[in-house]
Amino acid sequence: MRCLALVALFFACALHAEPYSFAAFGDMPYDDEERAVIPGMLKEMGDSGARFAVHIGDFKSATEPCSDELYADRKQLFDTASLPVIFVPGENDWLSCQRRTTGKHEPDERLQTLRDMFFSRAAMTAKTGLTIDQQGQVEFNFGANMEHLRWRIGPVLYVTLNVPGNSNNWGNGVIGSQEYQARMAAVRDWIEKSFTIAERESLKGVVIFAHADPDFEAWAEDKPARGFGELLGELRSAFDTYKGEVLFVHGDTHVMRSDRPFNDSDGQPMRRFRRVEVYGSPILGWVELKVDPEGDRLFRIAIHPLRPEGGQFDQLTPIQ
Repeated sequence: MRCLALVALFFACALHAEPYSFAAFGDMPYDDEERAVIPGMLKEMGDSGARFAVHIGDFKSATEPCSDELYADRKQLFDTASLPVIFVPGENDWLSCQRRTTGKHEPDERLQTLRDMFFSRAAMTAKTGLTIDQQGQVEFNFGANMEHLRWRIGPVLYVTLNVPGNSNNWGNGVIGSQEYQARMAAVRDWIEKSFTIAERESLKGVVIFAHADPDFEAWAEDKPARGFGELLGELRSAFDTYKGEVLFVHGDTHVMRSDRPFNDSDGQPMRRFRRVEVYGSPILGWVELKVDPEGDRLFRIAIHPLRPEGGQFDQLTPIQ
C-alpha cells in the first residue's frame, strides 16, 4: 500500500509542475553573418531561464553546401549553447541537398547522416538531460526514424516530427513518393501513440514541433495542400479525441505568427488548438513559450525579435 501511495504521489507531482519556459527558433542561419548572431541568441535564451530550445529546421539556406563540415558546425553551435538545443530536420537540411549548388547529394543519404550526427541515443541523453523517447528505439516497425522524439515535463508532452517544408517530399506523382509514404507512416504512428499517452495520463497539453507550414488555410477550404493532407487529418482526428490543449510549432514561411487555424462545426476557431510559427531569415529572432500548469492559461507566448542595432533583443511582447 505504501508503494502505491508513493507512486500516486509521484504522478500527482508530475502533473502539477512549477511554471517554466522553452524557446523555439529556426529557418536560420542562412549565411555567415547570420551564423555569427546565433550564439548571442542562444545565450539570451539560456539567460531567460528556458528549460530547452528547439530549432525547428533549416539550419542552412537552400544553396549552402550539405557538407559534413557544415553539419558538424551546426552541431557544435547547438552543443555549446548554455541550454539544451533539440533539432528538427527541415527541407534545406536534407531534401534540397540534391541540387548542384549544395553538392548534389542523395537526400536519403543526407537524412541518414543527420540521424547519425544529431540523434544518436547517447548524444540525446547527454545533451538534454531529459528522458527522451525516440521512435526508432521504442517502435520496432519504425527503427530508422530516430529523429522522431518525445519527452514530458509535468503535464505537457513534447513531440517532434520530420515533416519538411515545400511539399513534404510528395514528389511528382498522383500518390506520394516512396520516401514520403514510408516516413508519413512513421509520422502518423508517432502522433497516434503520443496522443494515446496524453489521453491515458490525462495530460493538460501536447506540443508538436515540425518544420513545414502545412497550410491550415487550404485545409479549412477542404483543399489540403499536396503532401500535408495526411498530417492534418491525423492531427485533427487526434485533437477531436484529446481534450487538452495542443500547440503546433513550425517554421518554413519565415513569417512569425500565432493563431488558431482549426475551426469547429460552426466555423469558429477552436480555442484548444494554437499554431505558432517562428521567425526566419532574414528576420532573426526567437519565440518564448511559457508553461503554467496551474495558471488560467497553460501556454503564454512572447516574442524576441532581433533589433538591427547592437544585436540586442526586444522586451517581451505578449501575444493573445
